[in-house]
Amino acid sequence: MRGANMRRVADAHWAVAAAVVLLVASCTGEPVRPSGVAIESAGLRVRAIDSDAGRAFTPVAAIGVDGQDLPPVDPASLIDPIGDGTAVCPSGTSLAVAGPLSGDGATYGNPVLFGVTLAVHQFRAANPGCQLSVKQFDTHAEPDARADPEQARQAGIAIASDASIVGLVGPVLSRDMLIMGDTLAAAGIIAASPSATMPALSSAGWHNFFRGVANEDDWPTASAMFLTRRLAVQKVCVVNLDYDEFLLAGRQVTDLLGPVADPACSATIGPDTNSFGPVVESIRTASPDVVYLAADMFAAGEVCSVLRKSGVTAKIFGSDGVQARQFIKQAGAAAIGVLAAGTFQLPTEPFSAAYQEEFGETPWHYSVEAYELAGIMIEGISTGAVTDRSSMLRWFTGYSGYGAITHYQWANSGELVTPPVFLTEVS
Repeated sequence: MRGANMRRVADAHWAVAAAVVLLVASCTGEPVRPSGVAIESAGLRVRAIDSDAGRAFTPVAAIGVDGQDLPPVDPASLIDPIGDGTAVCPSGTSLAVAGPLSGDGATYGNPVLFGVTLAVHQFRAANPGCQLSVKQFDTHAEPDARADPEQARQAGIAIASDASIVGLVGPVLSRDMLIMGDTLAAAGIIAASPSATMPALSSAGWHNFFRGVANEDDWPTASAMFLTRRLAVQKVCVVNLDYDEFLLAGRQVTDLLGPVADPACSATIGPDTNSFGPVVESIRTASPDVVYLAADMFAAGEVCSVLRKSGVTAKIFGSDGVQARQFIKQAGAAAIGVLAAGTFQLPTEPFSAAYQEEFGETPWHYSVEAYELAGIMIEGISTGAVTDRSSMLRWFTGYSGYGAITHYQWANSGELVTPPVFLTEVS
């Protein structure tokens, strides 16, 4: 897809800004209908992803850390990654992507790489005077395994020493940013990550780090605020898996829920399904409005299945780790109606179609954020505001604009002023 068609796809993606009604069934079956954030417009819908056996996570709403709707998108401030077609730039000007791009880790890295590549290809097709390129730096990090820090260290050195690179979309992983952060900061190259969610990254003193998503503290906060302020639940059982990130999320949600969190039915669980019996019985006895699950996709799938088989009808609200097709496969029919709060956007249909045509696969987690962050960089280059690394840093520091849903404006810490949390529901 090239030329005018590319322009239409890009325009359609940025144009998503109308209203949907948030519909969440309570444990009694009565619908709860607070007002919802704008995530679709006439004839332009957001795509469900992570599907299995006809079930998928579908978009429900986008909220802030206060649990309330995000402010409406300002149509006059949409990111413009295409321009008027007259952009010029020095030959060889490039953007970089750093992350796991091979092995099992490519599941996380390639969606980011492809999102950036799609934005650059659209821009190149419309602007023959600026043939921007994308340079790839594989950190070879494997998921759920001890990473070799040397790969990320060398990637950081290579990015910093390549003068043609004016901006980095990444790193994909938080641990890679921890390794290469000092090197990138010393080189003055912006690191705009679409997916690194570790909160500590924004307090490390790196003036060049900009996070394009909510962090790991934001989604538990938004979840608790949504439950208490929007759904006005009276009793929640908080169940978390016995791993650091889920223990922390469980504690955060419990603290924020206050007396609404019932200690009699809240618990920490291990991965062994044989140990779920007493926890399930305590939940069934408590008869809560909501069961909050801070767990990975596999444990959450097992818990949901056991809860439904035991007759528990409470709404199940999953953490960020639940939002994956493996959860739906694991839980089966018990997945229907499960809510989840995540940090990544679901793609618009025009974006999905263009992505599918370009790469032969559907977009996945953080593809949209990568596309939009690349779009911000490209907009700076297209307008002439960005000519080198220092001007890219100034461009991001003063930037305020909208993607399909997210308002991209950063505090001095590099955190989004309004970090979005996306609610989805299995249907």
